[in-house]
Amino acid sequence: MTPHILYTMSAERVDIDHPELSAFFFQQQAAYTFCMKYCKNKTVLEIGSGSGYGANRIADVATSVLCIDKDKTSIEKSKTIFQKKNIQFACTSIECFHPRQKFDVIISLQVIEHISPKHLDQYLRTIQKSLKPDGVCIFSTPNAPRSSYNENPYHFIEYSGDALRRILLKYFAKVKLYGVMGDAQVERFEDARKRRVFSFFSFDPFSLRKLFPRKIRQFLFDLASFANRKALNAQIAEFRSISEKNYRISPFNSNSAIDSIAVCRKPTAL
Repeated sequence: MTPHILYTMSAERVDIDHPELSAFFFQQQAAYTFCMKYCKNKTVLEIGSGSGYGANRIADVATSVLCIDKDKTSIEKSKTIFQKKNIQFACTSIECFHPRQKFDVIISLQVIEHISPKHLDQYLRTIQKSLKPDGVCIFSTPNAPRSSYNENPYHFIEYSGDALRRILLKYFAKVKLYGVMGDAQVERFEDARKRRVFSFFSFDPFSLRKLFPRKIRQFLFDLASFANRKALNAQIAEFRSISEKNYRISPFNSNSAIDSIAVCRKPTAL
């Protein structure tokens, strides 16, 4: 398969160009809408900017936005589509990122679960060092009690709310948790998606998939997720109408939050 096809089918790269991914796109945009109130007239760093749509919205209210992502295709696409004067895109990994300035706000949505335990301290310390003393850092990540059934091979760790708070309190003095919640229509979508995932797993009753190399599991996961989403959108019309208005951000509740959002302040001494 060509890199373009692999990018299009990826379960981890979501944009508005693919209607079968619309629920996930708008779920993420709800988190960006939440972030925008912290970014007005601020210097912003986004770590893991993905398709760039969220960063482009942040740029509407921020003084400047620097976006980094390790995926070259995502960065090149973002540079082509989003050309505001106050937004920059750079292809780099967190391990190689050494900013020359400190930022008022740092956003890293749907990233921490992709960081291996070996690199987690470096990731969080880089954010610490890059944030102004009175700055705000915002993380989001799947809420493990709601998402771990999916066995996502791209994720090293999926965090419960309590686990996420414990980790972040090692680096920030104040951590407040929120959740991305869905309405009844979204919950029907989530339930249907979960049933289809278990249907896929029924073909592998001995969990032999877990023995495959990580790269193979990721490829199979992308194929299965793409087929799953296409089928749900084709078969059930109401899921195609899901938009950002179907999501809300509320104080964290482990049972109902699809994603966790952590707002962190006062980086601790390095």
